[in-house]
Amino acid sequence: MIKLGYATLLLLSITFFLSSFLIWASVGLKWMKFREFFHKSYTYIDICFILAYFFEQYFLVIILSTTIFDARVVAGIFALLMITTASLQAKALQSRIDLISQEVTGQRKIISSLNQKNNDLTKTISKVRNQLKKSKEEIINILELLKEEVSKKKG
Repeated sequence: MIKLGYATLLLLSITFFLSSFLIWASVGLKWMKFREFFHKSYTYIDICFILAYFFEQYFLVIILSTTIFDARVVAGIFALLMITTASLQAKALQSRIDLISQEVTGQRKIISSLNQKNNDLTKTISKVRNQLKKSKEEIINILELLKEEVSKKKG
């Protein structure tokens, strides 16, 4: 059984949190690309979170079985880690939902714009048909007048 001291555990914790901070800082700088990647690769990200949960539980068992630390302290740290992971997963999922919502809103605006254009074109076509009908009637009237004129001149 490996006995780890408080100093070692503290050092491991600090290392873990610093590396986590650096990872999340770099993710933060590239959030839009990450957001798009998460949106397009949700299954992959979901599997990563499942693996994260697995390793968190695995390390809990290892720490509890190989150290002399108070189980309540280890369980408390484990609970904080699980809550943090779940919160990150929820935030990532909410970001994905927000992106989908933005896409749906954009598509609804496009559909609304196309419907308006369609209505405008329908009105224009109706006006053109009415104008053609009037023009046809005028042409028929002109032709009838011309026929009368020709008939008068012949007769």
